[in-house]
Amino acid sequence: MIEANLVVDASNKTCPLPVLYAKKALQTLSVNDTLLIICTDLKAEDDLKNFCKKKGHLYVSGELKDDKLFIILKKC
Repeated sequence: MIEANLVVDASNKTCPLPVLYAKKALQTLSVNDTLLIICTDLKAEDDLKNFCKKKGHLYVSGELKDDKLFIILKKC
């Protein structure tokens, strides 16, 4: 499993819910902490990249495995 300070499972949720879940989760983290968000909506990856650009966080990686996206974000 991917290491992260917090894991949010947004499986079977369509956008914008994965972004909203990520936003709320990042508010609870400290700077440099990482968030793993699990999504089944493939559009969420682009939406989360745009969210990070707008809010100043870092999109670390995204990996598709077994029809799920495992996305790592870093709070900046």
